[in-house]
Amino acid sequence: MSSVALSQISDIIEIEIQKALNEKLTKYAEYVSSRYDISLRLLMHDLENLDNLVLQSPRNSMDLNDGKCKGIKTNGKRCTFAPKSHGYCTRHLDQRKIERPTVPLPSTTTVTIIHNHSFSECLFKVGCPACEKSKRPSSKENLLIDL
Repeated sequence: MSSVALSQISDIIEIEIQKALNEKLTKYAEYVSSRYDISLRLLMHDLENLDNLVLQSPRNSMDLNDGKCKGIKTNGKRCTFAPKSHGYCTRHLDQRKIERPTVPLPSTTTVTIIHNHSFSECLFKVGCPACEKSKRPSSKENLLIDL
């Protein structure tokens, strides 16, 4: 056999293995979704990220290129229509995961220190973290407000 024929046979085998693996992964995602009450849509989005795992084929990336839409039908099953754009058919294009840029939020977090005593007990208590943080009153200061 020529090297071209062997290459074509190898490609066909690779495609069939990928289709079988995608079917098994889809069935497993459906099982996990129903058993653990996880959205099948989220699981299918996670299956798209398999490129980063060891399951990657040396020839083809481990994408869900099995000729079926990546969308989820209303009955909870995977759509069987042919994909048109980004792996989704025209009916399920709205299910496509849209990557939004992440903007770091400004750091406005403040630590609130609370009193570990009631104010009916005393206004300042030694050992209370909030009292210790605030100004410690001197013995000469009057803690009551003049009216």
